[in-house]
Amino acid sequence: MATQMGEVKRKCNMCRLNANSDSVLFHYNGHGVPKPTANGAIWVFNKGCTQYIPLSVSELDSWLKTPSIYVFDCSAAGMIVNTLTELQQCNLSGPSSSSMKDCILLAACEAHESLPQHAGLPADVFTSCLTTPIKMALSWYVPFP
Repeated sequence: MATQMGEVKRKCNMCRLNANSDSVLFHYNGHGVPKPTANGAIWVFNKGCTQYIPLSVSELDSWLKTPSIYVFDCSAAGMIVNTLTELQQCNLSGPSSSSMKDCILLAACEAHESLPQHAGLPADVFTSCLTTPIKMALSWYVPFP
């Protein structure tokens, strides 16, 4: 488990290093994985891809630093946003490695919601809206078969 977290941390640190002062984009596609935990952990595979292990978003935020853009395309994505917002509020009273004013948070749904599903739309509706907005708008307004 620690080996996989070390790999995630290494890749995040590499992205931050390569980005210099530009934004780092972190896109979490959490389709088919457990919902985020109440304390704001998302789920990633272990190194052998045999089980899910939790990754604290506060730890993730400390690796990516700012500026950064987070896309959370998963059920209960608002739970992650709430955790990051609370983290920022706690950091306002002391030294902080991150500032949410330099972060953009995009969440597919609120903390209590599940991802929308419809046979006529892609499974990743939120990501598709971000990456192919015209195609998705047409898909939404054209009647489904």
